[in-house]
Order: sequence, then C-alpha cells, then structure tokens
Amino acid sequence: MSYIAKTQQEAQVLTSVLPGAWGTVGPKFEQAGETIAKWLDVGYGLMVFSPSAALETILRSFNIGFGDEVIVAAWSDPVDAMVAAAVGAKPVFAEIDAETLTLSVQAASAQITDKTRAIVTDLPGGNPCDAKGLQELCRQKGLKLILNLGDAWSAKQDGKAIYKYADAAFVDLSQGKAVDLGL
Repeated sequence: MSYIAKTQQEAQVLTSVLPGAWGTVGPKFEQAGETIAKWLDVGYGLMVFSPSAALETILRSFNIGFGDEVIVAAWSDPVDAMVAAAVGAKPVFAEIDAETLTLSVQAASAQITDKTRAIVTDLPGGNPCDAKGLQELCRQKGLKLILNLGDAWSAKQDGKAIYKYADAAFVDLSQGKAVDLGL
C-alpha cells in the first residue's frame, strides 16, 4: 500500500498500522477498524485486505448466497457483480441514471423479484447516488442496501453522510489511494 505522509510522526503511525506488502493484515487492524467506526459514528468497523473481501464479508454477514439475487448498476465497479457471483448469488444488472451515472432507483425497482436480497451500488468518481431513494426502496421491499464508497468517504446527501443511508458500506484503501491522518 502506498501512502502520503506530511510529517515524520504521520509516517511512523502509518507504517506501524500498515506494515508489509499489499494484503497483509497487521496487528493494529482491529484497533484501526474500531477507530474508523468511532470516527464515522457507525456501529462496527472491520479492516480487510481488499474491497472484494469487504463486500464478500458484508454479503455473507447478511446470509446472502446461493439462490439469492443482488442488484448492481450496469455501469459500476466490476467488484460488485463479481463478488455477488462469488458468494453464489446472481448479480442482476440495472441501468444507471444519466445525470449522476449511479444506479437508478427506478431501474433497480424494476429488477426486484422474490429472490432479491440486496442492492449494491457505488459512487463513481465520488458522485453520490440517490442513497435516500435507494434506502426507501430497500425498506419497502425488505432488502439490504450496501454502498461501495470507493474513495468517497465524505459524500453527502441532504447534509447527511451518504453511508448513513446504507445497511453496510465499504471503502477502498488499495494502491494509489491517499491516506492522510491529519497529523
């Protein structure tokens, strides 16, 4: 993992939390997950080695697998559909909104069947999806809403952090992502 350090203190903290090569889980990952959860004001945080592992963990925690369907945007991060298939669920593609380039609530609604268990959407380029509309749809249909935030932790909708609309969300700290502790 690469990182940007503004100070020597920040470099020391980063290298103690993110030791070794890509995919390595260091001794401070549990503490880092707890710290991030507290900072984001969410119930739980877990550090894993990739966005794929994060989504797989989320889907499995919701018991989504064989025989289930997961709606994903037709134009999105391939991780969303690939991981749904990897846990045995069928990825069902729904069109995007032409203005936001994110999953269309209406298109997602049209794809829901009695086998649908979740909607997974991402924020291409940090562009917020209609999280509020997707949350309402998921509540009406008894589905889980999962947001792939990419590197857009700070995206907001109606003044509210966008991840607060989701049942679960994940971010990507892989190669090329800037990590700034503000130290």
